[in-house]
Amino acid sequence: LGGQAHDAAFLRLWARKEAVLKAAGVGLAVDPVLVAVSGPAEPPAVLGVPAAIGPAARWGLVDLSLPGVAAAVAVEQPHSGVVVLTKSLRLRDLRLTASL
Repeated sequence: LGGQAHDAAFLRLWARKEAVLKAAGVGLAVDPVLVAVSGPAEPPAVLGVPAAIGPAARWGLVDLSLPGVAAAVAVEQPHSGVVVLTKSLRLRDLRLTASL
């Protein structure tokens, strides 16, 4: 990969790793290199995490499809599901609520 494709792939991987670390409540206190996620062209999946975060199978991962943005959400399993709704909104009109 080169240029923009390389940058987009890196950002997708970073967003997936960061989502897992944030969902685990450790943020960047844990080195993202220790989190293994599926490749950017593959369906999102957590492949490996440090033992302190628990088994990789504990984490569900969803990519968010937003123009010009690499974003992902990780959720600790079991959960009732993640529903991602997309709609063009002005940022000031955006209100998010979640129920798991």
